[in-house]
Amino acid sequence: MRPIANPFMLYIPFNAKSRAPWRVLERSHVLGVFGSRDESLHFALRLAAEVVRRGGAEVRLMVEEAHGEWKQMPPALFVDASELASDRA
Repeated sequence: MRPIANPFMLYIPFNAKSRAPWRVLERSHVLGVFGSRDESLHFALRLAAEVVRRGGAEVRLMVEEAHGEWKQMPPALFVDASELASDRA
């Protein structure tokens, strides 16, 4: 198992094809493949929340918009995702 990079960089590249999968990447490694942008974002937020919860690293989640610009998601979303996950446990 390789150590967590600091910062832990997650990327969700835009996918213009309606039936193509949405990928979540950690740097260049594919961590998950999903049927929709919402599913990929949900996975990435929960993963980011878990990394933050464990104190492993700073997390940056970048989401590519349709026009090609990358948007960094606010870290407050990771806390919200972590709270949601603990409520379901």
